[in-house]
Amino acid sequence: MTARTALLAKSKSHGSEAAKASSASSSKKVTKNQPPTKKRKTATKEERNTSVVPHKDATKEQKPQFKGKRKGAKLANITEMPLDILFEIFSLLHPLDLLHLARANKVIRAVVLGPNALVIWKNAFQTPEVKEHPPPPCPDSISLPQYTAMLYDQYCQVCSSRFGNMVHWRSNADQDAFGYCKSQYFHKVRTAGNYDSGNLVSKIEYESRRQQIKDLRDAGESAQAEKLSNRWAVEASSPYVNTSKWRTWQYNLRHLGMKTRERRRLMRRNALDTKIRAEGYTHSEVNWYGRTALPAYRKAVDLTDKEWEKIKDETLAVFAYRRQQGVRHATSQRYSTSVYQFQRHLKKLYLDAIPDPFIIPTVADMAKSEPFRTLIDNASNTLSEEQVQEHKHHITPIIDSWKESAKQQLIELLPVPLKRSKLADEDKLCLATTFFKCHWCTEPISYPRVLMHSCLRDRRIDIKQETDDEDESQHGDDEDESEDNDDLETEGNASKKPRVFIDSSPETMWNIMSEWFGGQWNEGGEQVTFDEEASRVAHNILLACGRSTESTTMSMMDEANLRVECMRCASTSIRPQRLIMTWKMAIVHDMERHFEEELTPTGWKVVDDEDVLQKVRDKEDKQNKTKNRHHICKLCLGPTEESYFQIHMRNVHNVHQSLPSNTQHAEPEFIRRNFILHPDQSIKFPALPVRLPL
Repeated sequence: MTARTALLAKSKSHGSEAAKASSASSSKKVTKNQPPTKKRKTATKEERNTSVVPHKDATKEQKPQFKGKRKGAKLANITEMPLDILFEIFSLLHPLDLLHLARANKVIRAVVLGPNALVIWKNAFQTPEVKEHPPPPCPDSISLPQYTAMLYDQYCQVCSSRFGNMVHWRSNADQDAFGYCKSQYFHKVRTAGNYDSGNLVSKIEYESRRQQIKDLRDAGESAQAEKLSNRWAVEASSPYVNTSKWRTWQYNLRHLGMKTRERRRLMRRNALDTKIRAEGYTHSEVNWYGRTALPAYRKAVDLTDKEWEKIKDETLAVFAYRRQQGVRHATSQRYSTSVYQFQRHLKKLYLDAIPDPFIIPTVADMAKSEPFRTLIDNASNTLSEEQVQEHKHHITPIIDSWKESAKQQLIELLPVPLKRSKLADEDKLCLATTFFKCHWCTEPISYPRVLMHSCLRDRRIDIKQETDDEDESQHGDDEDESEDNDDLETEGNASKKPRVFIDSSPETMWNIMSEWFGGQWNEGGEQVTFDEEASRVAHNILLACGRSTESTTMSMMDEANLRVECMRCASTSIRPQRLIMTWKMAIVHDMERHFEEELTPTGWKVVDDEDVLQKVRDKEDKQNKTKNRHHICKLCLGPTEESYFQIHMRNVHNVHQSLPSNTQHAEPEFIRRNFILHPDQSIKFPALPVRLPL
């Protein structure tokens, strides 16, 4: 031991003894003025050994402890290198990388921001990457690290936000883009004559100068205050005097970065296209404009073989789905063209021999029937009229077969007692007490009107089914007009949503065809049900009319043309009136007005007084002049109304017919010759209920 070491040890021992003595004396002084402290109670060794409650650590399984030298962080070990080598490495980094290293840990921060590290920052600004777009010289008011943060860093130097993509060059500070620093630390000085534009100045500086001007004016020195105010206004209104070079550099840097990223993205796009073509996809399949929205195409980095192996399956799955959609779209276009041509040729066949009554299947039912289905499946591009004319003799059997099939579906909906009756199937459906209803209408529907009801012939999606099976219908039945938009919405998360591959088979195309030309009649078999309420109401009305409920048909009641009176409305109205209507309107009236009352035959009464009936018919004739029935034109099978007969014949068929005097409708003979009544006529149609005073 050297003399210097022994002297230091002796001084330390003397110092420790002096410290103990001073602490003891101070403790004695304290105890004289304060009560003695209570001695802390601790368990003895025997009590600890016999304690019932186990110690916390006693129940834990103690892990084996391994003694060894602790490994330090890899980044911290870099400071163990010689400084000259370390400085040489740091000099090759970008200034922003140096700034990030300074924020890594305290040891590296001391090296990078030390007094001898100026050469590192100067060399960093001489790297090729910085020289490609060199910034203006660093101002004397800030250091190179601060200048680096202002030029390249994304953090705001005022509020530490990470959205500091706007630089206030006059104050040498980054600002966040959401305006917090603008409103919190800066004030906008607007130029004269333009309220919207202005320049940002420090709010502290602005308030200080404002207070100086106010003090000068309070002291009576208005001229000095005005002069000072004008000078500061000129300074605030000239922000581009010393900052234009930084603004230009910042704009060029962003523009250069955008060009660089776009160039890399284009190179990656070309590389991906080459890889996908090598998998067997054609040029038209690969050059799909929506592919740029895929995650693999959005990156601005070079494509490597290792990365391609990772994204290969996911990317090729998208293009396989696109290929399948293309085949499906082409097939659907071919089928839609063939079905459209078939519909046009079929209408001409109907015009040659219009069915009477006009009860025909839907276009989908006809197209799906043989031999027309095979004809459409085998059609390449066009379906000629001669091809359809060859199978003209099959139309009548197809209509009869369809009617029989629809009739059996309706028979299955009838109640059990009516099914077991000895009547023929046709007579069961034609009874005056047999009514059906669809899911979209509120009024009862009779037979054979139910076969031509528009709700059962057009394809509709129930609201509940639409919300429950939205994804299913979107993949299975939607038309392909917006397929590109649907793909763009799902490309971003292609790896999360599994793609549903739909086979482009003829059966799939026939399902889609119902969207174009209407569905089959009662498609799915669940769109029509038996209307029990209307049947009960009709049963009571027939009893009130003295008719048999087991044999009276709709045609019998229509030929009788009876009028019934609602006895309940006459007794409950404030101004007693007689409410008289047809028997079908009585069904609707009872269901809408008296649905909460008990059904009894005494609620209705047949009107047999001729004077009363004449008054009722006179009022009904006036109603008929303001209402229009739906008809079908015999020349084109187009729907039209009574008030548009003349317009339809003149504009469509170039047939001119003069109207009789004092009337808005054509002559009955003209109507019978050119039009037929549409079978789907609503019950709520004239004659409507008529009110007569008591």
